[in-house]
Amino acid sequence: MKTNYYEWIYLFFQKDPEALPNLMAYFRPLTMTVIRNRLNVYYQESELADFLDLSGQVMVDCLYRCRTDRITRFDTYYSHCLNNRVIDASKHNVSHSLEAHYPTVHLDAFVREDIAHYVSETIPNRRMNVHDDVMVGIRKLEIEKSMKLYFTDYEISILKLKQIGYTNAEIAEARNISVRKVRYILLKIKKWFLHIDI
Repeated sequence: MKTNYYEWIYLFFQKDPEALPNLMAYFRPLTMTVIRNRLNVYYQESELADFLDLSGQVMVDCLYRCRTDRITRFDTYYSHCLNNRVIDASKHNVSHSLEAHYPTVHLDAFVREDIAHYVSETIPNRRMNVHDDVMVGIRKLEIEKSMKLYFTDYEISILKLKQIGYTNAEIAEARNISVRKVRYILLKIKKWFLHIDI
C-alpha cells in the first residue's frame, strides 16, 4: 500500500508530534539524493550531517509555504527548495571557510628558514595586507571601466559629487537640474551596482 504523505501534512498542521518525524523519514531518500547530486564527492559524512540538519529546516519552510491547491506537488516543491538551499549553503561554505583548506601555520614557526622572523611578528605588519589593497584597487578600476559602458560622463560626475559629500540639492543647483533627476540618476547607478558581477 502506498503511503499518503498528505495525511501526515494534515496531521502536522493538527499539531501531531509524530507527523514531522514521519515526513522526514519518508522523504529521507529524496533528501539524500538531492544532497549527493548537488555536492561533490569530497564532502565528508560529518559535513553531510550539516546539510541533513538544513533539510529539516527546508521541510518546515516548505510545509508552511507550499500551495497544494496548485499544480505543484509537495515532493516536487520540496526537492526544488532543498536543491536551491543546498546550492546556497555550499557556496556560503566555500566562500566563508577558505581558511580550512589551507595548511595551519603555528605562530611559533619561522616565516622562512633563512629569516629570523616569526609568523606572529609579521601578522600586524602592513605589508601582509598588500594583497587586499591590490584586489580592492583592481575591483575599483573594473567597476569604473564598466560604469563608462553603461553611464554617461555627466551621470558619473553626479555620482562623484555625491561621493565627495555634496547633498542632492547642492548637486542639482550646481548642474541646473531638479533634485528629483539627481535622485533618479543615483538610484539608477545604485541598482546597476547591486546587480553587476565583477
